[in-house]
Amino acid sequence: MEKESRSLGDGTSLDGTVTFLNQDILATTLPSDHFDLIIDKGTLDSVAMVCHRFDEDEDPEANGDGDPSSIGDPMLVERYVEQVYRIMKPGGTYILISCNHSREELQDILAIGWTLKEDLSHLFEDLLYLIFQKNTE
Repeated sequence: MEKESRSLGDGTSLDGTVTFLNQDILATTLPSDHFDLIIDKGTLDSVAMVCHRFDEDEDPEANGDGDPSSIGDPMLVERYVEQVYRIMKPGGTYILISCNHSREELQDILAIGWTLKEDLSHLFEDLLYLIFQKNTE
């Protein structure tokens, strides 16, 4: 199963309708205005929770976690939203499923360039299920 999953992460297409890609959304090489639909089930939550725990007197670079400038970077959420916005076609749909933010927080995060089209949160316990549309200008 692991080998099969890896092959799907390399751009393998299933019947020409679905293509699986494995990329870092914070540094994606996907073209602008590319997707009609993006479904986010916890990615924004995860990006917002990125942190690194170390003692106050410990050097974060000594932990071997890569670039220390990205550790706990408050701009990661902004970068994430910028990339989602960039790769989404104008008028495209962004389905955002979150368990870590309030509706108001998510609307603030997506205040520029997005319109909340529907809130389906009432259908789920302890989850926000919001459907946004990228503005066409």
